[in-house]
Amino acid sequence: MGEAKREKKRLMKIKKIEEREEREKNQKHGSLIKKGAFFIVFIAIIAISWFAITGYMNNIGKSPTAEFSSKDINLGDVSQAKGTVKTEIQISNKGGGILILSNIVSSCACTTTFFEINGINSPVFGMHNNPVYSPEIPAGSMAKMFIYYDPNVHGDLRGGVTRTISFNTNDPSNQTVQIRIELNQTP
Repeated sequence: MGEAKREKKRLMKIKKIEEREEREKNQKHGSLIKKGAFFIVFIAIIAISWFAITGYMNNIGKSPTAEFSSKDINLGDVSQAKGTVKTEIQISNKGGGILILSNIVSSCACTTTFFEINGINSPVFGMHNNPVYSPEIPAGSMAKMFIYYDPNVHGDLRGGVTRTISFNTNDPSNQTVQIRIELNQTP
């Protein structure tokens, strides 16, 4: 009987050793999983940061940049007898993105405008005629803005006249633009 008892003790001791070794093995394995997960998260953060930084660097200068041949136009003497006069300015997009013009409106029914971009004319914009249309000027391109003043809209008006055409752009430096037209209306 003593021998059977010793054998049982020895087997219990071996079982305890095996259980302890299994626990240690599981702890090491869990620690490796945690380290691996941390490493993967660390690499992901670095990769995301790298893509964000390089994406940002690649987009520098990609916003549109509007340049105007003039924002102040003097038509001089405009004779009512001779009728409507026309002028034009150029709008260049010197930036890297598409320049979008929106909310185009004139200050008076006597003044209208339209744009020519790559040989295609936009609808006519005015005080009361404002189509839902936003001219787009591609990067590196130029548009012509044709401006018309009809002195017969105000037949009794004489002397100095100031009108404006206002619009918005997606150029961060020129979000609101106002083209000013001055003239001296005569009979």
